[in-house]
Amino acid sequence: MKRSPSLLCLVPAIGCLVTPLYAESTTDTLTEIRDALVLGKVSASARYRYEHVDQSGFNKEANASTLRAAVGYETRSFHGLTGFMQFEGVFGVGPDNYQSIENGKTQYPRVLDTPTVEVNQAYAQYICPKDSWKTSVKFGRQEIKLANHRLIGDIAWRQDQQTFDAARVETTPYARDNRQVQVGYAYISRVNRIFPDSFATNPFDGRLAMSTHLAHAMVEQKGLGQLIGYGLLLDYDSATVAAQSSQTLGMRVNGPYKLSDELSVIYSAEMATQSDYGNNPNSYRANYYAGEAGGVWRELSAWYGYSVMEGSSTTDRFTTPLATAHAFNGWADMFTVTPASGLRAHSMSVNWAPPLIEGLTLIAQGYLFFAESNSDHYGNEIDLRAEYRVLAFSPNLLIGLKFARFVGDDTASIGGGTADSLNKAWAYSQFSF
Repeated sequence: MKRSPSLLCLVPAIGCLVTPLYAESTTDTLTEIRDALVLGKVSASARYRYEHVDQSGFNKEANASTLRAAVGYETRSFHGLTGFMQFEGVFGVGPDNYQSIENGKTQYPRVLDTPTVEVNQAYAQYICPKDSWKTSVKFGRQEIKLANHRLIGDIAWRQDQQTFDAARVETTPYARDNRQVQVGYAYISRVNRIFPDSFATNPFDGRLAMSTHLAHAMVEQKGLGQLIGYGLLLDYDSATVAAQSSQTLGMRVNGPYKLSDELSVIYSAEMATQSDYGNNPNSYRANYYAGEAGGVWRELSAWYGYSVMEGSSTTDRFTTPLATAHAFNGWADMFTVTPASGLRAHSMSVNWAPPLIEGLTLIAQGYLFFAESNSDHYGNEIDLRAEYRVLAFSPNLLIGLKFARFVGDDTASIGGGTADSLNKAWAYSQFSF
């Protein structure tokens, strides 16, 4: 019986990896292994950022000047097998008048960038060269991103990024006629959050052991959009954070839908339901709904969004502890944790790339925030960003300015770390190769 190439990839020693070793001399094999190890690819990036925070309730304003540097090395492929390791460091390079998780400067507002040096990623990946499904198996410390990062992401905006110790398999069983189908599964044994473990004082900081399952499937039609289904079974090992263990099942559809070469419709709709799972001592059920609609015309795009995260108490609310939360509900980060009364958010965004200044993008967005289970009005926010990719020098060099202003109303019901008013401003530059 003829074996499927994809099935062979599940047993690499039979399918693709070991067979060539018997066909070559030992000398040739050792030479190939040596070349794979020493003739790989070096990657590096550096991002400097200055962050200023003016928050009500504090007598002093925070100023943080930090540099993130990352250096990585990826081996060449040896019959489909590669390895990758990346070191990451966050360093203070100027003013450090801010509260981090370890410096005890509680007179300043908090900035979530703590100096540290760590292994950010370290994994082995296998892609069977004979597999038409392009199946990949990855094991080790790695980034994991699901759809738009609403449930799980790498939190790339923070200087110390989030990674996962996991085993993951992804495959594409169908890809032709501008259509493709992808499926994947990951088992996660640890999350490495955006704080160094040695300074962790909050139960959710540092590195957290877990037994988590993530499965997803995606159907894509180019020019029309994607349909994604997913399941996240999140189970923390520690009893101190077990109340965040949850089971989330959801579906997302998103565009754009292209009407012409210059005009497209932007759309997305997502729905998920969440309940207690694993070691969670509580019993609850909460839902999440979100939708966006807008359009793109040449270099200008605009859209309206509405989202609901249900909640009625601290133990009965929709939670997203592994999300790239900075990308949702305002850059002021007032709602990285769902309030006990839930959250309803209206948003409007405008994005413009001026045609006379190639590489420049301008973004303005506004929010209205309300509780989901009562009549509280949490507040409003406006966000602005100007980012310029210096194409004349290098497409990998960019500089940016960013600003967020939150003005609160019923802020007492939001939860810890809230403020009646909050201004944040950033200046940053980044280079990578």
